[in-house]
Amino acid sequence: MADLSSIRTKVRNISGGELFFGFLGPHGVSLIDDEYYSFVGDLKSLVAGNARKEKALNDALDGDLLRIVVDPLHIHQDTDNSVRYTLSTAGTLAIADPDWGAYDTDS
Repeated sequence: MADLSSIRTKVRNISGGELFFGFLGPHGVSLIDDEYYSFVGDLKSLVAGNARKEKALNDALDGDLLRIVVDPLHIHQDTDNSVRYTLSTAGTLAIADPDWGAYDTDS
């Protein structure tokens, strides 16, 4: 089975108490203080186009209620047509093969 950790988002409730975040999951998610929630995909893209969810996300981030801990890595096609992603290790940017294995867009 493929390791999809590079395309997961991880958020953390930093509000100091239990809160319901309606923009997480298909029907919203309750998180206790300091609890993490992880899912495949990009949170910003997930709420895009839904004004209510966009506002709720922005309010949660601006109000120090929720923190995005991990955002999906940037995936791109390299000059040799292989697919790579960009990651940061100890503050240094690097290029690596995707978690699910190297592949070439020509094959």
